[in-house]
Amino acid sequence: MKHIIKLILTLSLIVVTLYSGGDRHKIKDAGWYLRTVVTATTADGKQYIHETAGVFGLLKQSKNKKDRHDIAAYGESGAILQILFTPQDWGEDDGNYFSNYKHYNARKPYKRRVWEFKVRNARSVNLAEAELKIELKGPYGVLYSKKDGNIEYKEVSYKNPENLLSRLTLVDVDNHTTYRYDELFNADLSMDSKHTRLFRWVLGKVKQEDYETF
Repeated sequence: MKHIIKLILTLSLIVVTLYSGGDRHKIKDAGWYLRTVVTATTADGKQYIHETAGVFGLLKQSKNKKDRHDIAAYGESGAILQILFTPQDWGEDDGNYFSNYKHYNARKPYKRRVWEFKVRNARSVNLAEAELKIELKGPYGVLYSKKDGNIEYKEVSYKNPENLLSRLTLVDVDNHTTYRYDELFNADLSMDSKHTRLFRWVLGKVKQEDYETF
């Protein structure tokens, strides 16, 4: 199942197409993405890590509603530790997702955006008292080229990653606490005797509404 999820996510990003010299044509900035990694550590030092999902970002061909880059979390109930995006404004498409992309506007690359997600512990292994560590891998830049009506994407190194990361905040919804990206390493997080913890990634200014439960 883990390998299937990785394959699905790779396909959802649509960044696997490589360009040959003759294919380059009007290459433009198409956005970026990050991967959320969560580690739960029990009192006896045992660790459980989830890093196969938790992908979020902005893509030129994405919408602020459900689109082909947002992968529904099918068969997620068996995982001990999970990261699930939970959009609340998609109407009948509300639910659990492994990835969540919003529309990218190159003219407003740092426009305020919010991604709601939950860290969930299946009850087969009780992690309710575990410590949590939330990290980010990336950002990864995405370029696109349009030729003969077809869009091709390519993953590249993101220019000035600190410019993006410095604008990201983790909101601990359950505890009404925020952590800047540079505070994540020392963040005091745990499962708080719960099996589901609620968080938000916020790009830009954090508002009072970002602390509201979902």
